[in-house]
Amino acid sequence: MPMPRRFAAAAFVAGLAPALNVAHAQTMRLVDIADTGAAPEIAIVPTGSQPAPAVTPTPAPESHTESPLSPIFTSGEPLGQPQVLESPAHVDFASAGSDWWTIGGGAAVGRNTHIDGNVYGAWSHFVADDVEFAAELGAWYYDQEGDDAAGINPNVVFRWHFVHEHDYTIYADIGIGVLVATDNVPYDGTSFDFTPRAGVGATFALNDAGDERLVVGLRWAHVSNARIHGDDNNPGIDTIMLYSGFQFPF
Repeated sequence: MPMPRRFAAAAFVAGLAPALNVAHAQTMRLVDIADTGAAPEIAIVPTGSQPAPAVTPTPAPESHTESPLSPIFTSGEPLGQPQVLESPAHVDFASAGSDWWTIGGGAAVGRNTHIDGNVYGAWSHFVADDVEFAAELGAWYYDQEGDDAAGINPNVVFRWHFVHEHDYTIYADIGIGVLVATDNVPYDGTSFDFTPRAGVGATFALNDAGDERLVVGLRWAHVSNARIHGDDNNPGIDTIMLYSGFQFPF
């Protein structure tokens, strides 16, 4: 006997219900997997069979690409932490290998009682403990008979600090240089001369570290052309010079 149409439709819907339930469950699992980024493992369950097993998401592989900002955020130090700069190493005065600057000036008096003025700057290097080599550049003004003169005077100096205490040193030095002047020095000599010298002096520490020093010295200073124009044209002058300066690390 034929089944009425409404009963046939109801039976058809009832037969589709299990398949619709499975499809709905799979759809929800796929949505969850899409949210987590995991790769799905999907098992196809035929209609009318047992409920589908749970889908186990596979975790997405970890990325090993390092961000350029990683050192900043993974250093273990809080952002904005001030960096403490290390102070430069202390240099002992007159220690081998150390370099120093000196600036200063002085005055020289000769037999004619005229006073000659000098300013100078020097770079010095200790070739050994207490043994100093210096390259010095000086400028002179000669107040002399006849025309006064100004001159440039580069020198090399060797100095030995034979007494060395933390607060002071005592030294002896010797040096030589050349003088190029605007006029003859002395007034009856030549404008190009040699300038040998020798003297004694002392340095005094101006701070606790001992690396800032006051320099005070007394020297004999000679000016002549060393007979480069003949024995008859070699007048010279000898002076006693008092000088001072300030010495500090290079």
